[in-house]
Amino acid sequence: MKSIESGDREKQEQLSEILNNYSSNGLPPCPENWPSYNDEIFEIEPHWSSIVDNASTLTKRQHDQQEAIWELLQTEVYYVKSLRVITDLFMCCLISLQKDVLCEIDIEKLFSNIEDIARVNCSMWECYLQKVLQVARETRSPFNPSDMKEGFKQFLNEYNTNFDLRAPMPGCGPGQTRSLIMQSVLKLKDAQTRMDVACLLFTDLLLVCKPSKRMEKYKIIKPPMRVDRIIVHELKDKGSFLLIYLNEYHVPVTAFTFHHSDQNAIRLWLDQIKKAQDLYSEVRNSVQINDGLSYLTCGEVVEEEVIGITPLKSPDDEIIEEYDLDLSREHSDISTIHESRLIDNEVKYENSNISAK
Repeated sequence: MKSIESGDREKQEQLSEILNNYSSNGLPPCPENWPSYNDEIFEIEPHWSSIVDNASTLTKRQHDQQEAIWELLQTEVYYVKSLRVITDLFMCCLISLQKDVLCEIDIEKLFSNIEDIARVNCSMWECYLQKVLQVARETRSPFNPSDMKEGFKQFLNEYNTNFDLRAPMPGCGPGQTRSLIMQSVLKLKDAQTRMDVACLLFTDLLLVCKPSKRMEKYKIIKPPMRVDRIIVHELKDKGSFLLIYLNEYHVPVTAFTFHHSDQNAIRLWLDQIKKAQDLYSEVRNSVQINDGLSYLTCGEVVEEEVIGITPLKSPDDEIIEEYDLDLSREHSDISTIHESRLIDNEVKYENSNISAK
């Protein structure tokens, strides 16, 4: 026992010494293959009115439009800078520290796909959004939303092309591929939508798609949702359940309800979602990764069959209670708490065709 405590004390002292060295001599360099960006392109003015001439003469509609565009640009810059603090500071420091200490920390589990997120957002800013800002600087004219159209179209095309269900699951080995657990048609309701959707539940994610008569091709209408960030709860209104999706900080970002005329079908969905969550957790936490290992013996599709299922009781009831829902209402008034940064392939870009005066 004393030897263990002594070893921990030595590690703490060693870690403290390394961190003190960072404070005195600067942070360690990033790995050689680390992406680098020109920090100057992420610098923006305090407000759009300092860029646009005669900003005070714009109509209220034009003024509001400029405010909205500026908020988008400003938010993206702040988001990129925050991501780079995580990757270039915390992640790089941990990689450097693991040469001597903290080797037991799994970087992939801790940071997930943060590198990919940072790379995509930096590229989006550098190739498209920053150019919109540059045009306004050079012409001193209001931001034109049409200038962003091509960037968003390219981003959508790249996103939709790269969404490959055959790709490895996040946080899992290359040999551990996802399997289809269940699919059926449900009615989705939220504050803006009430429609029939085809739901496809995989080992690690849930897809909400536009129903397809041939069942061959599906059009994704909601951002893919990882099952480990989903909370589901059966509602008092029989034949329905609430789904809440959390971001990486365990904060709800969107919520809606699913409905079906058969209560047993709803309970089957709740049970299969719990099954997917358990399977995905088991795969991610697996110590040994074997190529070709499959936790589902086949790509089974569980149709809406009537079986005895105990309804899932959500372990995060306190989050559900925060919504203070009247569950007896015909439909929920749940509103999206924050727009998801993922862009689904049903998004249509509309511009306002402003004119500078």
